[in-house]
Amino acid sequence: MVDQLLMLSVASVDGSYCCEDVALLHLSSVQTTSTKAIFTKLPSICRLTDHRVNKFEKYLLVWGGKYKTVQEVPDLVNQDVLERARNKARIKINIMMCVATLLSCLAMVYAGKRAQKRGESVIKMNEDWHKKYNEEAKIAQAKADHASN
Repeated sequence: MVDQLLMLSVASVDGSYCCEDVALLHLSSVQTTSTKAIFTKLPSICRLTDHRVNKFEKYLLVWGGKYKTVQEVPDLVNQDVLERARNKARIKINIMMCVATLLSCLAMVYAGKRAQKRGESVIKMNEDWHKKYNEEAKIAQAKADHASN
């Protein structure tokens, strides 16, 4: 059987991929002809799954626990690693929001119970507002009647 060669040019317009090298692979060494199987045989410095990280993504990788400091984060990171860091950040933010919501609810319950002990209620506040509004309306009506006479 004659060995077939596959020539792959790994390049990107926006520069998000890691290199512009040409890789030669022996198809006989690859069991399947799928693109995924072929690209897994590429050296790690030439993988299409690498992504050039920006400053925010570096902070996500540090916050996600993959790296200790921002300086340790390489310029090119596997997309799977970056996606896992994003997912961890999403989960952490959701948990923080749930805790903040729970604490806010407990604070509102506590404030409501204190207001109840003081004798305040929404019904009483509504009645007081209506009394005040009706009194102001009566005074305004009396002034208007007095001015017209």
